[in-house]
Amino acid sequence: MFRRKFLIYSLFSVFLLGFPGCATVPKEAVQLTYTLGEDLQQLHVGYRNTAKFSFEQIRKRGPYAIENTWTPAFLKEFIVTGKLSWAP
Repeated sequence: MFRRKFLIYSLFSVFLLGFPGCATVPKEAVQLTYTLGEDLQQLHVGYRNTAKFSFEQIRKRGPYAIENTWTPAFLKEFIVTGKLSWAP
């Protein structure tokens, strides 16, 4: 009984150790992985630059929007409602 299990485990081990040696990876797969990695890095840099540019534009337009949009709207509301001067 012990001998039979030992023989089965031995053959199974030899099969498992010998099996991966037959597999090969095509060189195109390696090149594709390398190219994909480079493309992802460039895409990441592009997204970061786009986000930085968008936020810079928002920061540049911020004072203009406050002075010409928000301030007149709130000032008009305060004048209409009579809350221009707050008295505690």
